[in-house]
Amino acid sequence: MKLQRQGHIECFPTTIAMLAGIDKDVLIQKALAHFGEISWTHLWHFSGKGERAAKFIVKEAGLSGHGLTDFIRTPPGLSPGASKTGIEVPEGKGLMDIGLIEGEEIIRQHSVAFEDGMVFDPEKSRPLTADEFNSLHPGWVLMRVARIEK
Repeated sequence: MKLQRQGHIECFPTTIAMLAGIDKDVLIQKALAHFGEISWTHLWHFSGKGERAAKFIVKEAGLSGHGLTDFIRTPPGLSPGASKTGIEVPEGKGLMDIGLIEGEEIIRQHSVAFEDGMVFDPEKSRPLTADEFNSLHPGWVLMRVARIEK
C-alpha cells in the first residue's frame, strides 16, 4: 500500500483511496462533483450529506461490501473494540477508526489504513509500526475495524 497524505479532515476518503490504490484527490473531486459541493470540509461536516458521501466514496473506490461505511453509533466506552491499553493492529488489510474519548464523548475521531502489521496514517509522513502508532496516539482507542483482506 502507498501512503497518501490527507488535507483538512480528509482522513476517511484518503484511507479509502489508499486501500483501493487510487489517488485521493481524484476520489474527493468525484464526490464533490456528484454532490454539487466545492469543499470536502463542507460536504463531510456541514451539508448533512456526510454518510451519503462516505458510501459514494467507498462505492466509487470499488470497495463496497466490506463494512467500510458501518459508522459507530454507540458511545466508544460501550464499543466492543474500545480499549485504553493501546491499539492492536489487526491482521490483513483494512480500515481502523480510532477515537480520543473524554468520559463517554468522542472528542476526536480518525481513520487510518493497515496492512501487514503496519499503520498507514494519512496524517503522518511514513507508515508506522503498532508501537510507533500507539506512542503518537496515547489515550486513543480502537473503535472499529473493517477488513478488506484477511
